[in-house]
Amino acid sequence: MKLTREENDLLCRVEGDAPMGGIMRSHWLPVCLSEEVAEKDGAPVRSRLLGEDLVAFRDTNGKLGVLSEFCLHRRASLVFGRNEECGLRCLYHGWKFDVDGNVIDMPSEAPGAAQRLGKKTTSYPAREGGGFVWAWMGPKESNGEPQRSFEPPAWAPVPGIKYAVVKMHAACNWAQVLEGSIDSAHSSSLHSSNMPAGEVEGSTATGTAWVRPSTDKAPKMQFDPTSYGFRYAALRKPIKNAETHQYVRTTLFLAPFTVLIPPNDQYKLSQMLVPIDDVNTMFYWVAWHPDPKKGIGQAEWRKFCAAEVGADLDSSYRKKRNQENDYLQDRDLMKRGDFTGITGIPTQDMAMWESMGSITDRSQDNPGASDLAVAQFRRMMVAAAKKFRDEIPRRRSGDRQRQGHAVCQPRFLRGRDGEDGGLANARCDAAGNGRREMTQGSLPEGRWIDVDGIRTRYHEAGKGEPIVFIYGGNFGTGDSASSAYTWSNQLAPLSERFRAIVFDKVGQGETDNPKNDDYTMAAVVRHAAAFIRAMKLPPVHLVGHSRGGYAATRVALDNHDLVKSLTVVNSGTLSPGVGTNEVVLAKPPYAAGTRECVRWVYENYSFNPKVVTEAWVDAVMHTLSLPKYQESVRKMGAGKLGTKLFLPELSREKRETLQWIGEGRLQRPVQVIWGFDDRTAVIDRGIELYDMFAKHERRALFHVINQSGHFPFREHPERFNALLRRWVESLA
Repeated sequence: MKLTREENDLLCRVEGDAPMGGIMRSHWLPVCLSEEVAEKDGAPVRSRLLGEDLVAFRDTNGKLGVLSEFCLHRRASLVFGRNEECGLRCLYHGWKFDVDGNVIDMPSEAPGAAQRLGKKTTSYPAREGGGFVWAWMGPKESNGEPQRSFEPPAWAPVPGIKYAVVKMHAACNWAQVLEGSIDSAHSSSLHSSNMPAGEVEGSTATGTAWVRPSTDKAPKMQFDPTSYGFRYAALRKPIKNAETHQYVRTTLFLAPFTVLIPPNDQYKLSQMLVPIDDVNTMFYWVAWHPDPKKGIGQAEWRKFCAAEVGADLDSSYRKKRNQENDYLQDRDLMKRGDFTGITGIPTQDMAMWESMGSITDRSQDNPGASDLAVAQFRRMMVAAAKKFRDEIPRRRSGDRQRQGHAVCQPRFLRGRDGEDGGLANARCDAAGNGRREMTQGSLPEGRWIDVDGIRTRYHEAGKGEPIVFIYGGNFGTGDSASSAYTWSNQLAPLSERFRAIVFDKVGQGETDNPKNDDYTMAAVVRHAAAFIRAMKLPPVHLVGHSRGGYAATRVALDNHDLVKSLTVVNSGTLSPGVGTNEVVLAKPPYAAGTRECVRWVYENYSFNPKVVTEAWVDAVMHTLSLPKYQESVRKMGAGKLGTKLFLPELSREKRETLQWIGEGRLQRPVQVIWGFDDRTAVIDRGIELYDMFAKHERRALFHVINQSGHFPFREHPERFNALLRRWVESLA
């Protein structure tokens, strides 16, 4: 079964809001081996699952904690922390976290700050069983408990069963690893030196090999779907009694990442192929037997698999025989009869899996009859991913996430928009004057705050993680004028779960003009940062559109302490290259400042001109009519501040900003959202900007909203809000 590019991504991608990642999160996931955190107050252990960096530790009382790796304070790694007195303490400033993620000590702050502020980092419920630490990264019940209770794994249903575990890193996507595990046919070739044929009754384990009773390399397949996945039998002709008997190897696939492979006479075998991220997998191989007289010891199992830490693997379980050194393949050994010249069954497999590339292109496959199980796996899991995507709009995803240090090119999905319904009739407190209805497309009553001597208008609604929006536009443009109303389709829907805030930038909307005629983007950036500080907000999720995207990025670069994540939307100002506004919006057929001109400008910004509502035009006309705004029009135009001050300063600052992004100074999760049909900031510029972010930030996403121009959040507010909601939830 070949897969299209879209189907391949649905199967393989697990990060962020990818459907397959959502499926994975509905299962308990192995974080690390129990032996790695065996010691109370011992060294923390770094882990990574589904693109999230984690740290696991066992506290003074033996409780297990699985937290975000990075300290809530300034993002230093907790892997280096002190594990002591029932908590993990960051070395940088001493912030201390318990196993539930609560900040229980903040020595760098005033006494009692930890208890008073009640901060909490990302944490996941942890359990222990079968030699592993497991975490629940999925949805929880209202009482905070996982939606699925923990069940011991197949190899340890009760205590006392003897088992042994191999752990190895595979430098490729989880799906091609799993396809290898359910592929019975390959063992007859790839592992023929480790699984030689012999006149035995069944698969027979020795200290160095598994002897099998068949030389048949072309098994016939029988398939049986089950409620948990499927099972299939590979039927081969045996060496003995070939006319009357069959050699049967049965494999079970337990969706989504566990395989029970055919056992031998001494131990049963299971593999877990756990996605680290889109392009890396942790391979676990468990050998066990309920009969205490059988089984294999831990040391013997790792030696048999050539998977001993020190001899074969480094301390992070990465192979010393790897792609960079051709897996130390011994061609002389091959001449003497060894089939692969590669030591160890797992490494032989990984040489094949990794040689396919980080994510193999399944549209180029040529499957055969022996690939029945692989075809069924693809069919089953792609269907599950599509169902997850389509039936749960909040988790829809067709997006690509940046991983490691390889630049991922996004794909463009022509999917359905408007599936995540906006919030109607949300109630919010309006400036302390009672409560009034707020619906999508409207703003709560404005409030005022002094920001470094600049009277600033803002609107807010909801409680929770703060999201701060910065709109685009510029000082003193005579044919258009931006204000907080630009984001009116976002506040009501998002206020149900978050504290959503939009303010008028200095010199725009209702906010005062800049002091001392400082009509520069630097003044906009300083004012935005000062507003966040004046509001006394914790680190915010900053969302900026167009020129506001530039401002938001610069705030994040200049003020790491203020920003938790960054979202950039169609920012031609920020992206490399030059915008085409002057071409697209050249020579409007109406006089500047008239209602007709305003409508014409915004219709030409948009894919669908019908999105330009009377209310939107009213908001622009109101701003244009303000005396203070007319003053800025005069100063930017006739006063030459636009050409002599604003543009030269912006050009210089943009070069500096792009240089800083290229140097990796952002150090914050970032997503780029782009309207596919934007004529003023074309999609290629969005891709180039994303690539710059993604080069240094593995927590980077690129989303494309189709049939959308420069304002995707106004043309498709439900889809935009769903993307933003999932983004903030993933970082909470």
